Amino acid sequence: MTRNRRMPNFLSATVFIVGLALINLAIIALNDSLHSKALSFFGNTVGIGLLFPAVLLYIERKEHFNLRRYAYFAIMTTIAVSIITYLFVMRF
Repeated sequence: MTRNRRMPNFLSATVFIVGLALINLAIIALNDSLHSKALSFFGNTVGIGLLFPAVLLYIERKEHFNLRRYAYFAIMTTIAVSIITYLFVMRF
């Protein structure tokens, strides 16, 4: 008995992790001169908000690019990540 199982796709996880690492390196480099806590917060939330929909829609699901769908998904992801980050990270 063989099951029809999908093999895990590590490309999307790799792109997401490398993308976040590059964003955080840029934020760290800017924070050396600016010393801004807000830059860390907004840089990470916007970075995740832009990177997550791109990875999910266009690498994982292989959809054709649709600006409206990407913009909507990116805005909703940024709002959700901002709320979660503020509630569980920034307050403590």
